[in-house]
Amino acid sequence: MRKFSMAAILLMVFTLAGLSTVAQTISGKIIDAETDEPLIGATIRIEGTSQGTATDLDGGFSFEAPTGEHTLIVSFVGYIKKEIPVEVQQGSNNLGIIKMQSDAIGLQEIKVVANYAKDRQTPVSISTIEPQDIEAKISSKQFPELLNSTPSVYATKGSGGYGDGRINIRGFDSDNIGVLINGVPVNDMENGQVYWSNWAGLSDVTRTMQVQRGLGASNLAISSVGGTINIITKSTDAKKGGSVYVATGNDGYAKRSFTVSTGLMDNNWAVTLSGAKTTGEGYVTATNFEAYSYFLNVSKKISDRHMLSLTAFGAPQWHNQRGSYHMVDDYYNEKGEFIKYENDFRDSKQGPRLNTHYGIRNGEIYNSGYAYNEYHKPQISLNHNWQIDNDTRLSTALYASFSNGGGRRVSGRDNKSRWLEFDFPTGEPYEETKLTAEGLLDYNAVIEENKDSENGSEVVMSMANNYHDWYGILSSFNTEINDFKITAGIDGRYYKGYHFTEITDLLGGGYFKDNSKVSRAAEQPLYEGDKINYYNTGEVLWEGLFAQAEYLQGAWSAFVTASISNTSYRRVDYFNYFSDDVMQEAYDVYSLTEDDTTYSEEYNTWQSLEQEKLDELDQSELTNDQMKELYQNNEAKFSEMDHTYQTTDWQNFFAYSLKGGVNYNFTERINAFVNGGYFTRAPFFRYVFLNYQNDINEGVKHEKATSAEIGGSYKSKSVKIDITLYHTQWIDKAVTRTVGNNLTANLTGLNAAHSGIEFEGRFKPTKNLDINAMASFGDWKWADNLQAAIFDDEQNLVDSAFVYAKDIRVGNTAQTRYSLSASYDPFDNFSVGATYNHYADLYADFDVENRTSKASEGVNPWKMPDYGVLDIRLRYNFTLGDFDATLVGNVDNLLDTKYISDAMNGVNNDINTSPVYYGYGRTWRASLKLNF
Repeated sequence: MRKFSMAAILLMVFTLAGLSTVAQTISGKIIDAETDEPLIGATIRIEGTSQGTATDLDGGFSFEAPTGEHTLIVSFVGYIKKEIPVEVQQGSNNLGIIKMQSDAIGLQEIKVVANYAKDRQTPVSISTIEPQDIEAKISSKQFPELLNSTPSVYATKGSGGYGDGRINIRGFDSDNIGVLINGVPVNDMENGQVYWSNWAGLSDVTRTMQVQRGLGASNLAISSVGGTINIITKSTDAKKGGSVYVATGNDGYAKRSFTVSTGLMDNNWAVTLSGAKTTGEGYVTATNFEAYSYFLNVSKKISDRHMLSLTAFGAPQWHNQRGSYHMVDDYYNEKGEFIKYENDFRDSKQGPRLNTHYGIRNGEIYNSGYAYNEYHKPQISLNHNWQIDNDTRLSTALYASFSNGGGRRVSGRDNKSRWLEFDFPTGEPYEETKLTAEGLLDYNAVIEENKDSENGSEVVMSMANNYHDWYGILSSFNTEINDFKITAGIDGRYYKGYHFTEITDLLGGGYFKDNSKVSRAAEQPLYEGDKINYYNTGEVLWEGLFAQAEYLQGAWSAFVTASISNTSYRRVDYFNYFSDDVMQEAYDVYSLTEDDTTYSEEYNTWQSLEQEKLDELDQSELTNDQMKELYQNNEAKFSEMDHTYQTTDWQNFFAYSLKGGVNYNFTERINAFVNGGYFTRAPFFRYVFLNYQNDINEGVKHEKATSAEIGGSYKSKSVKIDITLYHTQWIDKAVTRTVGNNLTANLTGLNAAHSGIEFEGRFKPTKNLDINAMASFGDWKWADNLQAAIFDDEQNLVDSAFVYAKDIRVGNTAQTRYSLSASYDPFDNFSVGATYNHYADLYADFDVENRTSKASEGVNPWKMPDYGVLDIRLRYNFTLGDFDATLVGNVDNLLDTKYISDAMNGVNNDINTSPVYYGYGRTWRASLKLNF
């Protein structure tokens, strides 16, 4: 009996001891402290152990842990690491809501200015690229290619040079896509385009990127027919520290970067500085590059209600690129194999790397016209955030951008520029093109020709420069009244673009002659640094007002936005016209010619002072005889020009937009939304001033668009599904025709219809596996033929115009898209992933305005072959001494798929007549980042 009692006691002791160490459950939910949005994929672990988990699609987590006192480490990219002491007791231990603070100061204020959309609240179609995805996936991709796994997006590397990427959203190119950086619009003020080479280093400083497809939720009257790309850069780091980064890759790719930050100091100042240098030979032959990027943020927390932040960033770069497409046969040999090219610089390069627009000068690769670019576009902004009270805020950004750079050109007399040029877009050499025995451009032969010429250089190298000065103010007033959030603000911009060609290399000659400037003496010798061909400036003044009302109550949320803007254009042409002062004097003197005595007195008085004026106006090359001829014998000229000056009057265009949407959350899992809108857009600069002169297009029309979406989503702990249906009508695409005696007709009625369905899904079956899927199906067509009768001012029929576009597929983009991506963590701090993107229903690019032949009616452009690309990646986080380190490796196009990414439609709408670009083959990157 005593033995039995002792055994029972021992059994009870061991049982209790076992209970004290048995695993219990810890659970909770992790959210953003500012937005209350769940943080998906945040990691939670017990300090000093490998025990832990990652949050699900609701931000929730649950894992087993031994009883006792522990410290939980909660971390997520872009947030301050959190240490939470816990005492784990028997049973379930629910920690409730854990709020994480952003590791950037003022980030939420920037998101407010930028109209950053919220899931299940903002009734628009959105996709967001988080910072960990940017770092893991950028690899050899151009910046816009990061969005290729989102619906209805088609992005390529374009001409293949560093930063030469392009993007289409829902069938619209960058003219019709609004791009915002920290809420500030960056589309070119004259033509609406976005030149991604200007922002080639932007991925280094991007915090997050969001695509709002369709008209979006932005308050601004921007060109968001296809969508809005909302880029949020870094701000000032909240904690002291920094990082260093090194990367290497195929074709000599090398990158070095650093970031240092003071964190928020005791005096409430904070400074963050980043810099990077990137170099490489480029995947395509003769596309070597050198690029830099820099970022500076200085912030001052003046008080609990006032924050001031100065941000400056830029990415100066030069790069070579392909100057033209090539015919498909040029990439293959007679055996149907990709041709290999061999020279001293690039050994055994396959056909997709083909580039012919270069030669060798002084032992270095030297690209010809349209195959070299350099640019620097710094942007500086001063942001002030004033929290007036708990419900009211005023956010103001003053910004400026000063750019310089351009692209290389070949300029020659009597068509001799063809000595160093190829046909565009076929890429074929002209009969006059001077080539070496190896097929490269023969600069030495051209230099010898120039040296032997008795008339100066026959051919010179030049730069087509596009500089600009851009100033703006964006101020937004936000207040909450009951269940409404009211926003109102101003959007003011002034832009001046400088466009000119400048001689950069005389190629062995002593001078060059160019007669394109009317006020310059004929056959005047010109030298490096002199302007040729054209020189003009374009000014744009934008005054905008916007207002938005948001409603948020229970399961309902809605918004209505209205904006108005006035766009004013002015053009100054320094080559095609005499100066304004000279023209005015000439006109005034000419008007007195009926009275010879008065005229003589006026002329003599004026002539004695004119040389001094001419010196000031850079008109000194005019002789007195030329001036006299101008005044006395140019009645016809003045009549034709109708007293035309170098500087036009301001041309004003009023535009407006109205859009709104409603979201309803049926349950915590299911929601649906609908939105729609209408906007008008001022015509682009090129449609206001015709023929590259000060010819004002008096009847130019606005372009218009309507758009509607309906969508919904389902979300659980492991599954999230989004579906959207949309229809966009692009109305009155600008079309001009010049007929008769310089009569310009502005034609309306060329419309396009873009409809489709989009699907996005995310599946997280376990804490270690994350699967993303996407599919989008577009039906993008030109909607109508354009047939118009053209009448003169007296209503006489002078011509007819036809554009046969009805039911023709929109080109230059993939109308059907699929994507599947997976990420798996086989063990702690190690992740592997793969992404497959498929592109279908691609049609070659073409100019719809040129479809003027009846034979082209109903004939689609060439349908390019479908293709798919598989990318893989890995990521490993570890400790290296006192540093937290991250190792990332990428292989893009793992299967080395050969595919055509871009094409210009040929005369027969087929592969044999359509010039193409091949996409990149297999490429790789490896990088190491140390955080301190």
